[in-house]
Amino acid sequence: MKNTRKLTLCALLTTSALYAQAADTIYGSEFLTSTPSAYSFPTLDLSQPTYASMQVTDMVTGSMGNQKRIEKLTLQFNNANSLEVSNFRSVNGNYIAIVEDAWVFRKLLVIVENVNFDQPDNFTVRLQVVEHSSNIDELAYSAGTELARIQGNLIDKTPKKLIDKATLNINGKELILSLKNRVGRYSPDPINMPVPGYDNGFEIEATWMGHGTKTFFLPLPNNGSQTHNIAPIKFNIEEINDPNHPIVTLSVEYKDSYGGSFNSNQHILNDVLLQVF
Repeated sequence: MKNTRKLTLCALLTTSALYAQAADTIYGSEFLTSTPSAYSFPTLDLSQPTYASMQVTDMVTGSMGNQKRIEKLTLQFNNANSLEVSNFRSVNGNYIAIVEDAWVFRKLLVIVENVNFDQPDNFTVRLQVVEHSSNIDELAYSAGTELARIQGNLIDKTPKKLIDKATLNINGKELILSLKNRVGRYSPDPINMPVPGYDNGFEIEATWMGHGTKTFFLPLPNNGSQTHNIAPIKFNIEEINDPNHPIVTLSVEYKDSYGGSFNSNQHILNDVLLQVF
């Protein structure tokens, strides 16, 4: 007969929840293209954007879950001064702001479109000189000549914190597992290889005596959809007393955007370690 028990504070395992609140998200983009318009200004060259960063805040809106707000967008160019934009508002699915005295223009309309912060991938920024607007709703009814259309990818650059830590003894060797407070995404690295098949998920750093340190990801629920609406909370580690040998399982408790707590699928820890190390 198999017995299942949760490992708590004992000689085998120590665990502590260190942080519980997810931080706002900082995105960066290093792969940008710019499509110039027919309109050109002799001393303004926006054809070579070099970097974009975007600071995004979660706004808790009750039964609707978390809504996203762009706090600041920064665009850098090879041949032009940087542009910083704030005071965005969501209008018809886009994020729109007006910047005064940008470059040589009295007012510049900035439109961020084609962006999905739940599954961040690509985005588009359109820059327009404001030529006419409305006193009723300036953001919704402003328009003018387009200066450039900039496209790029979104990469989560938010610094990650340690949120939970567990120490175990596996095969006579100390194993330390560290859970990060944000969902991670695999970047090609010959030293830190992910669990095969999972290029994003709950990010875990493992230090195993005699084997080194590796980073791996436990898969997210729902095939990874709604990535940025998931906040890891802590490890759930259980021991199954199998007649042949004890089996240790690993899962992650997390919260969704509505504040509900759930557990990810369980994984046999030894099987995970065999793939990672």
